[in-house]
Amino acid sequence: MVINGRRRWSYHTTHTKNISFYEQDIYTTVTKDPNSVTSWISSTTENNNGQHHPLVIGLDVEWRPSYRRGVENRVAILQLCVDHRCLVFQIIHSPYIPESLIDFLNNPSYTFTGVRIHDSIEKMVRQYGLGRAEDGLRLAANVVDLGWLAAQVYGKNMHVLGLKSLAKVVLQKEPEMPAFVTVSRWDDQWLFPEQMEYASVDGFLSFEIGRVLISMGASLY
Repeated sequence: MVINGRRRWSYHTTHTKNISFYEQDIYTTVTKDPNSVTSWISSTTENNNGQHHPLVIGLDVEWRPSYRRGVENRVAILQLCVDHRCLVFQIIHSPYIPESLIDFLNNPSYTFTGVRIHDSIEKMVRQYGLGRAEDGLRLAANVVDLGWLAAQVYGKNMHVLGLKSLAKVVLQKEPEMPAFVTVSRWDDQWLFPEQMEYASVDGFLSFEIGRVLISMGASLY
């Protein structure tokens, strides 16, 4: 579909696409379909069965910026990534939140990593109720900020860095994060390719930086 001269991905279907980041391929599923989310979670957990270390999942969110004081737009996109497999879930356009996602996010055996991830989780729980009621609608899984992990390896000032800066330090790679994509309308029913690529790379970096820092000796606890 072409809108205003720019190709966008229809939100009526699930898209699977390979996104290239330097010489690495990121296999990305973009969807608003709850069943596709469940399928991604099922295949992800099956692929990681039998591993002795905790499953680490990169997590990020996107929302349409608000320029009015006191107005907060809802999270539009949830990104999850394990290894080179990422999910870009258009949660704002989903007809419902699948129970599989709630179970996945609240699994105490999993650890989610990301930049300012506690703020992202708080928004998700507050806006979509993704926590467990018995925990006071708090997420029961382990949540670890990448800045905190980086501070263990590089020094305390690392906690102030964003995802792009952390990627340069930890991975020696500089992702392209165009400003027009960062502040774009993430709540649109259709995503254009730059949005999909941006969301996919963000999710991948949220995982990969965490993985590398852990391999360098950073502790999750």
